[in-house]
Amino acid sequence: MGKWWLYSVLLIIVTLRGGIRIIEQWDGKLTLGKREWCLVYVGCMLCGRCVAEIGPAWMCLCIILGCLMTACITDLLYYKVHNFLWWVSGAAATCMVFRLWITRLSDRKFYGEFVGLLIFILLQLLLFSKMYGRADCYAFCVCAAAEFGLGMHIFEFLLHMLVAYIILFIIQIHRKNIGKTGNLKASVAFIPYITASFLIILHKYAI
Repeated sequence: MGKWWLYSVLLIIVTLRGGIRIIEQWDGKLTLGKREWCLVYVGCMLCGRCVAEIGPAWMCLCIILGCLMTACITDLLYYKVHNFLWWVSGAAATCMVFRLWITRLSDRKFYGEFVGLLIFILLQLLLFSKMYGRADCYAFCVCAAAEFGLGMHIFEFLLHMLVAYIILFIIQIHRKNIGKTGNLKASVAFIPYITASFLIILHKYAI
């Protein structure tokens, strides 16, 4: 599939030239410092490393990861994520699911596994949306659809959630942002943790 840095360049283009320019037209100039830009570039490099190992679904995954990276930026800066990111990434994830369906038309197990994906999405929208923001639910749904398109099942979807919470818990303990009741003292952007755990799951799948 070519070298991973080629995919990193594509992700940088999707994230910085595409998504951020659209965001700036809606919300004004993004005031990113050197540290924020550095994190964006490092994130794109890590995304590219995963994409390079995935195979035929790399284009859809580039779009999804580009949207997630853009969502991370706006979530960190504004605690807001624009819905069009989920429309675009959701369409790409749906293409991945459709591609898998085409290759497994006669496999009855596929439909049982697909029901697992639908159950997970319904749980996100109806149950977990009460625990965190709607954008976070959309992010988990898009990631789950992409994971399903790569051959993963509901166990990996739930593992993705668990890893995101573990990373959040460890970092917020270090920042002393966990109260005595176990809740966060101050709200934090959750999409970066969802994206980081998604990369971990993808890396595990690719290896």
